[in-house]
Amino acid sequence: MKRDRKAAEICYNENNHKLKATERRFFMEQIAIFCDTDDFFKAYEVYCTHLLLMDKNEVIPRTKTSLSEIMTILIMWHLSGYNTFKWYYIKNVIVYWRRDYPDLVSYNRFVEL
Repeated sequence: MKRDRKAAEICYNENNHKLKATERRFFMEQIAIFCDTDDFFKAYEVYCTHLLLMDKNEVIPRTKTSLSEIMTILIMWHLSGYNTFKWYYIKNVIVYWRRDYPDLVSYNRFVEL
């Protein structure tokens, strides 16, 4: 599924028109960061598949959470004011981002990824 920044903005505006201006700005920043990281990792994955030495029957393991979602969470943590990632993930991501990322994993599983 191709994620388009403009389509995400339209969907956001239709569903979240009651949010405060600061919440809207934060959500739009999150969408922009996700779209940029998603574009990067799609190109990176194509590039890396040519460099991997694997058997034809070997399969690359996949997770529920995409690399783009993982990197977006990490980038947003660096932009937030939280000191520890555990506190940020448990108190912010799991509570408020569940709707945006339906395949979120627990903190322990996220750290294992």
